[in-house]
Amino acid sequence: MFKSRQSVKFFFILIILSALMLIWLTSHLWQIFPLAGQFAQYDPDSILFARLLEQSILRGEIIQYDMYGCFPYEIRHGFGPFYLWFLYNTTALYFQVFPDSQIDPMHVAGFLPIIFAWITGSIILLTAFKLSRSRIFLLFCGFFMLPACPSSFVSGFMRLDYDFLISFFIWGWLCCYLLILRSGKSFWKLVGATLTTLFIATWSGTPLFFFFVTLFGFIVWLRNTEDSSIFLDYAGSTMLVGAAVNFLLLRPASLADEMLSISKYSYFQMGCILVGGLACFGLKQLQARKVSRVLGMGMMIFLSVAVALILREQLMQATGFLFQTDPIHRSISELKSVFSPLKFMENNANIKDVMTYFGIGIVFLPIFFFARWNFFDASEERFLRFWIGLMLLMAFYQIRYIRWLFMGAGLYYAVVYAIVWRMTYREFSGNRFKNIWLAAIFIPLLVAQINHNFQWISKLMTLSEPEVEAYTWIRNNTPETSGYASEGKPEYGILSFWDEGNRLSYYARRPAVVNNAMWGYKTMAEIFSSKTEQAAVDLFTKYRIRYALVSTYNEYNLHTYQIWPAFKDMPDRPEYVLKYTDIPLDPDYRSNFYFWLIENLCLTARGGFTSSSHFRVVYAAKSPENVLSPYILFEKVAGAKIDIKADPGTTCQLSLEMRINGNTYLFKKSQEVSSSGQASFILPYTTSHKGGRVETEPFYKFAYFSDGKTIKATLAISEEDVVKGNDLTGRMEIKEEDLLPVTEKN
Repeated sequence: MFKSRQSVKFFFILIILSALMLIWLTSHLWQIFPLAGQFAQYDPDSILFARLLEQSILRGEIIQYDMYGCFPYEIRHGFGPFYLWFLYNTTALYFQVFPDSQIDPMHVAGFLPIIFAWITGSIILLTAFKLSRSRIFLLFCGFFMLPACPSSFVSGFMRLDYDFLISFFIWGWLCCYLLILRSGKSFWKLVGATLTTLFIATWSGTPLFFFFVTLFGFIVWLRNTEDSSIFLDYAGSTMLVGAAVNFLLLRPASLADEMLSISKYSYFQMGCILVGGLACFGLKQLQARKVSRVLGMGMMIFLSVAVALILREQLMQATGFLFQTDPIHRSISELKSVFSPLKFMENNANIKDVMTYFGIGIVFLPIFFFARWNFFDASEERFLRFWIGLMLLMAFYQIRYIRWLFMGAGLYYAVVYAIVWRMTYREFSGNRFKNIWLAAIFIPLLVAQINHNFQWISKLMTLSEPEVEAYTWIRNNTPETSGYASEGKPEYGILSFWDEGNRLSYYARRPAVVNNAMWGYKTMAEIFSSKTEQAAVDLFTKYRIRYALVSTYNEYNLHTYQIWPAFKDMPDRPEYVLKYTDIPLDPDYRSNFYFWLIENLCLTARGGFTSSSHFRVVYAAKSPENVLSPYILFEKVAGAKIDIKADPGTTCQLSLEMRINGNTYLFKKSQEVSSSGQASFILPYTTSHKGGRVETEPFYKFAYFSDGKTIKATLAISEEDVVKGNDLTGRMEIKEEDLLPVTEKN
């Protein structure tokens, strides 16, 4: 009877905490209620998967090849097969259950990160209640299971990057082991093997996680802990089953020449995890046979060296990514370290950066590592200390790994605050006002921490108004391309900076030359580093690019621009290959085509560039008066041609007054007349144009010398003339002739 009442009470508490968790996770949705509009997500990786899912839904099949992320190439995206299958079929299942639903299919999928964050938190909470009998710890655990900053990186609406599923698999695998430790039931091993199988089929980075699994197995084997045999058996069996199943399901023909790719689903991931599983089983056998630790360590070293020799190239690329030897990755904000020991030792200021992500509770980290918990059995405590501590240290090193911590951040806060409570409680033991003192100490701490957590989880990163307007304008005012919802191939692509490509291809529905997965990076770098307009035109023609969208206010790491010329001599391919050797830097990078676009708007001279002949501004996002537009769209055109007969050696000039976003500019070109008496111009702008916040005057103005006289003329140019490259020689209208003799020539 007593156990039954306790179970009912326990179940009731879980339901309440779970409901609060779900409400907390959906708090950011009130900013976009009732989910009207399309621009609900900022994260470029999430946008990539949103586009692949939408294209799959429109085509009625899961797409394997993509041209909208690295035009003009068609690339096999190579993501683990389970994730897109899961998104696609979960959405389809919803409409099978609710056939009359009017909800946007993308919104159905958009709720999955929130749902899985709630499920993961509930699993962790349930596991904690199963393992611990400390009331104060469970109280803090329930309180801090309300999601914090790590969850905001994973669980927002339309946060369709596969991080939410990765984190679910990680914590599911960890909780299964804890439940095996407590119950001894093999059922949890089966669940762990299933999670491992799906995990491998979702993310190409799984070898990193299972490397740490193998490392922990080696540590407990070396220390001969009481749970070492159990862990080695669980880790070895789940890794071997997961790798074997994926080996059987993978079709070699689908991999082409990427059999051992580190960035795509391939035999590399399965091979590494298979080796890890064999290593764990091998250590278990050594332990059972009581083989000396020295011999066991020798065998592990031999195995590691063998793997390193066989997979040298792949491991060099992987470690280059992890340790940021690649020059491009050094410029990515989420790959930077959030904590610097040197800066911390100098003035402690760096702790502020850490507290930005973790709140005041992170100052108790030494207590987490070195104090005795007393909330779990020794083996459970050792296991959780290792994994939560590892995730925190990984997040300090590269903030992207804060995603691994996910809902498990609640366990960290629960542990440290429960330990601090225990210490403080002992300090005031016997004091009749101890409850008042405890409240005075803990209420401010808890309020500060929970408010910090709520501020993170309630945030919704959406596109800025200029971005929304820019992508909407492009979608509505540029020629529609084929291949988004059909099997056709797009007719042209749009060049942008690499971290804007995913937004361009999804929100504007136009093919991007480069995207955030760094597909097409070589193409982008080669074009943006051009030193003359003709070189840029030739590359636009080669890669069938029609437009270039640039952001004029974003500034990137200096090395980003300086290494671009090095990509010119690299093979033409869409995939980016991680670099782990030095790349020569270009000291004259500000003379590149990219800076001519964003700073000169192709209107004035810069380095090897003069006023444009083939590039024109067709759209400028809204900005305050006398402020450069934040987003500008350029179009490459053939340009109208005109030849002028003039006195040799003199200068022929033309100009067109125009307004871009309300600011007045003067498009000017000048040329010295050749010895044969001819000056030739190619003009990219039409006259009397108005659209995209770009306006031009009704005619070009010309001034030149002919037969010793100053000639002033005008010329009107149509859109057809500019697009088709018509020859307008002879169509100028003479407005004025200066009959006075010209005594001085330029």
